Amino acid sequence: MTQLPPALYEPADGAFRPTGLTRGPWNPEYQHAGPPAALLAHVAERAGSIRPAQAARLSFDILRPVPIVPLTVRTRMLKPGRRVELVAAELAAAGGEEPLMRATVWRIRAEAVDAPAVEPEAGPPPGPEHGHEGSFGFWPDEVSYHRALDWRFVDGAFDAPGPATVWTRMRVPLVLGEEPTPLERLLVMADAASGVSSVLDWDEWTFVNVDLGVHLSRPPAGEWMAMAAETRVGGEGAAICRSELFDASGLVGLSTQILLVASRYPRLSCHPCPSRKSPRSSDRFRSLPAARTGSSTAPPTHGDGSASTTTRSCTRFRGCTSASSMRSSRCARPRRS
Repeated sequence: MTQLPPALYEPADGAFRPTGLTRGPWNPEYQHAGPPAALLAHVAERAGSIRPAQAARLSFDILRPVPIVPLTVRTRMLKPGRRVELVAAELAAAGGEEPLMRATVWRIRAEAVDAPAVEPEAGPPPGPEHGHEGSFGFWPDEVSYHRALDWRFVDGAFDAPGPATVWTRMRVPLVLGEEPTPLERLLVMADAASGVSSVLDWDEWTFVNVDLGVHLSRPPAGEWMAMAAETRVGGEGAAICRSELFDASGLVGLSTQILLVASRYPRLSCHPCPSRKSPRSSDRFRSLPAARTGSSTAPPTHGDGSASTTTRSCTRFRGCTSASSMRSSRCARPRRS
């Protein structure tokens, strides 16, 4: 088994260098949005002035794909206060000005309040010891985001459409040399909600979230976090994913994601592959001999320097066998007449 990097990010001259464990499933050059969301919160929490405090609402806007390159985070105080404050954080490539993701975090003073309970807090789902690890065949690289977490599905599965309930635990720190906080553990997981609960055929549709919203009634605690996620698709090109978020003691909050839904076919210039499989099949990214693609025998490398040991189908369409299309928006297959 391939050895994992020691963290999701490594400090580097005032920046954060992402490792291969941040890599998402759609394109090997870009990150899954979970790690950068947690990184934004990591820096925003340190920029706040209220002590002690709890993050009550975190809102993330994904402005463009986040590449696997060194990143910087800029923060500013939008609304200072003694009991409530609003902190903004912006993620950009090191040396660049163009924002990739933005976050606003409402931080509330943490203090005991003797308020009457309206109803008992919802308990957690069955524990991770009752779950199964699940299958992640859709992920084309062994060292990717899915390997950064231990997964335990207690309802549903990644390779089956519909709602899902899953526990996760981080295998490595968010930032090298620092113990991840429970909030960071929760956020690394939360952006995966629309993936584990997808209802559309991954081969026929794209459904990319443009945001992530997290509302918390109390700070999470512990290492294991869970989400019970459900996705609903509208008829006008949008979908919403909503999740209940848990720690081992019970419900801690809710999350939402807005998804852009589009058919893959109208955007494609290549012929469909006659061997397309059923929804969420385990071999969406087929491993092909180099000779069939016309590529050299040397394994391709990713932007972070890690090697891919096989030549895969392109990220635009599972049926395309062009190795060059993994690095370009152009497809090498012939256009439809």
